[in-house]
Amino acid sequence: MGVNNMDITGYRNNSDGKSHFGELSLKKGYIVANGDENAYYLLGANSGYAFPELIHPEDQPSFFSAYEKLNEGEQDLIVRFRNANDKYVWLYITMKIGKRIIDGTESVEISFYDIMTIQGKFRHYMQNMNKYRRFLGLSNQVFYEYDYKNDELMVYRYNNAKNLMLFREKFADVERRVESGDTEHSDKAAFETFAECIRNGVDGFNLKLNGSIFGVPELESGFEVNGGTIYSDDGKSLSVGVMKSTSRSHDDKAYYLTEAARDSGTGLLNKRAISEYTIERINAGGDKAMYLAIMDVDDFKRINDTYGHMFGDQVLSKVSEIIRSVVGQRGKVGRFGGDEFFVLFENILDEAELRRILKVITKHILWAYSGVIKDFAVTTSIGISKYPDDGTAYDELFKKADKSLYIAKAKGKNRYIIYDESKHGKLDASEESDRPLGISAVLSNEKKISMISELVLKLHSDGLAVLDEALAKLQEYFDVDGIAIYKGNGWKRVYSVGKYIGAIDNFPMYDGDYKSNFDESGVYSENNTRHLNTHYPMVYSALEKQETTAFVQVWLDDGNYGGVMISFDVFNRSSKRSESDRNYMTIAGRLICELVMNSDKL
Repeated sequence: MGVNNMDITGYRNNSDGKSHFGELSLKKGYIVANGDENAYYLLGANSGYAFPELIHPEDQPSFFSAYEKLNEGEQDLIVRFRNANDKYVWLYITMKIGKRIIDGTESVEISFYDIMTIQGKFRHYMQNMNKYRRFLGLSNQVFYEYDYKNDELMVYRYNNAKNLMLFREKFADVERRVESGDTEHSDKAAFETFAECIRNGVDGFNLKLNGSIFGVPELESGFEVNGGTIYSDDGKSLSVGVMKSTSRSHDDKAYYLTEAARDSGTGLLNKRAISEYTIERINAGGDKAMYLAIMDVDDFKRINDTYGHMFGDQVLSKVSEIIRSVVGQRGKVGRFGGDEFFVLFENILDEAELRRILKVITKHILWAYSGVIKDFAVTTSIGISKYPDDGTAYDELFKKADKSLYIAKAKGKNRYIIYDESKHGKLDASEESDRPLGISAVLSNEKKISMISELVLKLHSDGLAVLDEALAKLQEYFDVDGIAIYKGNGWKRVYSVGKYIGAIDNFPMYDGDYKSNFDESGVYSENNTRHLNTHYPMVYSALEKQETTAFVQVWLDDGNYGGVMISFDVFNRSSKRSESDRNYMTIAGRLICELVMNSDKL
């Protein structure tokens, strides 16, 4: 069916009522590399398909023809596209060559929208806009709006649903006028804070200013401004807010509304502010569902060490901007410090919407540096818990979200995990006392005992043939990033799993009296490798190069100053081990050492 003879009325009447529009990027093989939330809503479970496979077979030649002409400039076409419900929708598509080189191929940027439903949606939005303008006029409030693209600040009010402009000027000119004028020092400082909030795209700030700055009569005696930032896919779009004349004191306002509540590096709420805000919302939450999400930039120490702290700060700034932009008005975003962020999702329809948001966040962050830095990807891991299903107290919800974060890390990073007690178990005693220790604290002792028993039986029956499987299980169950096996008098590394950087070829076992650290069972557990620097500098230097910050080592002595040693390594984070975990690792480690010692293959 061509465009000219299609049943437009029938198509519109039988549509799902959704107005499909959005943007996405294609990489080599027509694979979707990144997209906004609308794109992933359209694609659903089909996001793994090559883009042309989702186009109706009759329309594919038009797509490929336009694709081949991209070097001539932007291309437009109309196609039938299979959506998440496996139904075809008519999309108007615009394609152009992107600015990224991914896998040696230029990316292609695609914008799309459903031409059959967009008109009805537009009318609906216009009706809503007029309604809200009428509400704003009845409120008798003064509003401000700053356009990042044009650097223009406007102050206005609504009268009978119409905009009544009170002040309009380039923001840079306002800043120069305040700086060079007769404004009091305290008023200048307050305005500078206001300007900083706008420039940094702060979401949710509260300040008091001198009204003479803008020359608006109803604000002359001073006013309070409550502002925030609206983000688009390109970054900061508008800073908007309410300006309210006031003469009363606001010393009793919540901490998260104060100037001190902002993280200086990103403009997000700081740890205290986002925590207090979340506790307040939970206490007033009732039955309304909310989600707590803890986000962590994967391998951030490596980013700092490889590219420098200045670049690391740029990454954190970009990550915070992406999170804030995607979350929008659906929640509050904060920074806990370092590379860790926190989001309280308050206005989420269901888990499906949450998953789309999380997918967009992880994809956008990955895409932000794809092709920009060589041989390295910037990714995030996210852990989520749900109020009230997973608890009604902040501490409990935080710990379950943190637990989910560590599971995401243990499963390979660059993913999100939504807490599920049936899968992840209840919090045990070690998790109640501090932040979760990782997946080793996630799994119950019963599960670990069962796994170790099965592992021992397999190793006894099949030997080193199941070594890969055994090491993978130990990595998963005991939250270790790498496992290395060293053998012989030279302590040569004969086997390893995990993403080692600068892996140790020969372990310096003869550094001083290093062997004296092993107990009578041949086990040495270290939670912080910095402790080794003074007495065992060679060991410390070797471990630092491969980014090992904690380990459990099991040594089987051959009686001839050598033997086999297996090291369960943790990279770039602390790791506390329970006695039961050390015992399980000792059992498996000694058996593996024995098999390796008696084998000529390793």
